[in-house]
Amino acid sequence: MDLQTTYAYKSKEVEQKLSRLKKIVKKHSRCFEKNTNNWGYLGDLINLDNKLEEVIHFTRM
Repeated sequence: MDLQTTYAYKSKEVEQKLSRLKKIVKKHSRCFEKNTNNWGYLGDLINLDNKLEEVIHFTRM
């Protein structure tokens, strides 16, 4: 596979994973709405937010 093809393929994979992540966060939110006293859901989001911030920082140009 040449570089452009590989880049396009990986770019598509990233877009698919971002879409999947959005669905996961929506489902997570619905679960939290059923159990709003569970601090674990907030912990999950804090962890996810921190990981995303790392990725954003790493990919900044």
